[in-house]
Amino acid sequence: MRDEIVGILTLIFLGAVAYILYALVRKKPVKKAAIVALVSFIAAVLATPSNETKQHVTAQPQNQSSKSIQEKTEKSQIVERPQKRGKKHYPFPKLASIEDKPTGTLVSFLDSWRAKDWDRMYNLCQETWKSEHPKNGGGKEFLKNSYGIYQLLGAEILKKSPGPLEGFYNIKTKLYLKDISGEIKEENKTFTVVCEIAPYRPVSPDIGKCGVNPLSGMP
Repeated sequence: MRDEIVGILTLIFLGAVAYILYALVRKKPVKKAAIVALVSFIAAVLATPSNETKQHVTAQPQNQSSKSIQEKTEKSQIVERPQKRGKKHYPFPKLASIEDKPTGTLVSFLDSWRAKDWDRMYNLCQETWKSEHPKNGGGKEFLKNSYGIYQLLGAEILKKSPGPLEGFYNIKTKLYLKDISGEIKEENKTFTVVCEIAPYRPVSPDIGKCGVNPLSGMP
């Protein structure tokens, strides 16, 4: 709008100047035309926007645009920021709360597996099996090779039932296993726990030492 006004005033000024030149040639009065030219010139100068005003008007939308882009970027960063996942906890029976001797022996066996304590795990095996597989004659190495390929993350005791002979117990479990590729799976395994006073001599848990037959629950 201001530019249009300046244009009109400029035309008036130019018209007045042209009339003054014509009047001077024809020797006519030029006072009114001179006044019109002067007034229109001053008005046009006052109406013309300064460079600072133009720069301010031009820069303001740019600043607003930059601010808007920055706000959108910050919001985008807040939305896209990944959330940290908490570490999953797997169940595991508490040995202190288990009064049953065969079940407690199996829980200790599983805890040794979870800790990769092969010496302790071997000591918790069945007496008959240990007599056939000496610790330094391949017994300990067998446990490491058979059970060590999986990481035991957790376990649950599902059911205990008596076996075919005195001192034999079958204990069903649920195992949470992680293999060498990182895959996690659940498996139900039944371990056989045998209580003996000597190899091949099963007895009641009240008398003998209970041990896990490692072949029964191999993953």
